[in-house]
Amino acid sequence: DLGGSIVLNLYGGTIYGAKTSANGGAINTCWDSTINIYGGTITGGKAAIGGNIYAGGTGSVNIYGGTVTAGTATTGGNIYVKNLSAEISGGTVSNGVAVNGGNIFVDGDTATVYTLTLSGGTISGGQAVHADYNGKNYYPIGGNISVNGNEKLIISGATVENGVASHAGGNIG
Repeated sequence: DLGGSIVLNLYGGTIYGAKTSANGGAINTCWDSTINIYGGTITGGKAAIGGNIYAGGTGSVNIYGGTVTAGTATTGGNIYVKNLSAEISGGTVSNGVAVNGGNIFVDGDTATVYTLTLSGGTISGGQAVHADYNGKNYYPIGGNISVNGNEKLIISGATVENGVASHAGGNIG
């Protein structure tokens, strides 16, 4: 758990198979923390929210290169972003599985408008799958990306492809 004006720069290496019953299988940030991914691989994370990465509070997530892949969660299979801005300008986010936002779930629940900017890179192969928890049906939305609340999505050069959702928004929902 990274909190309090922390900057994490990932240039190489592999973070593999990290698991938690809480948020952020591999990385969990909050309160003015920044994640910069330039290279390397984060793969196989499993969590309740944000299979590989959970980023909430203030701060930012920036992916310039590298790979974030094969994360599993109920929300945000690979990446869950809450109340902050994120940018993907390179690299790959792929093959995440969740009920909502197979690869990326962006959630804004404040009056402030935050932005997910996709100016490069590839987001592909995400799956939003049906789930039944405690007698409640959840309908999968956003195979690759799900945007909720006060968030803005800008796509200006990225590839978003091959997403699957069994309810709505195979690529974006």
